[in-house]
Amino acid sequence: MAIRHRLVGVTTEPTLLIARPHGRADLYLLNAGGDTVYLGGPGEFLADAGLPLPPGQTLSLPDFEASGGPDGGLYAVAVAGTVNVRMLIAD
Repeated sequence: MAIRHRLVGVTTEPTLLIARPHGRADLYLLNAGGDTVYLGGPGEFLADAGLPLPPGQTLSLPDFEASGGPDGGLYAVAVAGTVNVRMLIAD
């Protein structure tokens, strides 16, 4: 099993965190910024409508597999500015 680290600057536009067809992986997300980010799929959410990840909070997504069409994947959006999200990907 490989473990990779990724730091993503999430903006007010939907920002791709992990793309399809990545395959199954255990994802661990940490909101390392000062504002809440919202998680969802492509075209499925706007700020305040996705799954919230508040500052300093973590989210574990075991056995995650991105789904959806050709643009499928896990996206995040910030309400304002840029928020850093740290990801650990174990696959």
